[in-house]
Amino acid sequence: MSDAGLVRNMRMIKSSAVVDTISQAATIAGRAFARINEVASEGTPLSKVFRDFQRLCLDEGADGFSYWRVHLSRMAMRMLSYQPKMSH
Repeated sequence: MSDAGLVRNMRMIKSSAVVDTISQAATIAGRAFARINEVASEGTPLSKVFRDFQRLCLDEGADGFSYWRVHLSRMAMRMLSYQPKMSH
């Protein structure tokens, strides 16, 4: 195994404290996503949706965004660009 592979495998091991933190973050993000209609609607600039979504996360108990801002923005981009297929 390469050094990079070894480091990658070691980084995948999470302590119970880290797992708890990730679980709490997912719960907070889930509650904020449940409220996304409060801040996202047709014609709302994506930059405003992101700012307002951060506010929702803070309202739901988040204490910062440095770690998961990129992940949330990617998830939001997928959600906002999703176009359901219409049946004819």
